[in-house]
Amino acid sequence: MSAVVEKVTTAVAGTAISLLAGAILRRIWKTATGAEPPALDDPEAPIRQAIVWLVLSSAGISALTLLTKRGTHRLLGRSWRSLNN
Repeated sequence: MSAVVEKVTTAVAGTAISLLAGAILRRIWKTATGAEPPALDDPEAPIRQAIVWLVLSSAGISALTLLTKRGTHRLLGRSWRSLNN
């Protein structure tokens, strides 16, 4: 049962953090550039801006998702160990 709870909790936390990270990264982009981030499927978007946005947003979201998953595993690992003792 603990494996299922851990997977569900990790998925929910990862999704929430990904959405939050995306919103934060869009706000940072807008503050830094004064414009909305380029839409990656927009052929009119400057290629340099699109690539920079793609790299920064992907790296930021991936890093936060990784940290969330590891933190969730640690937290739940401790919780389940303490419940089983």
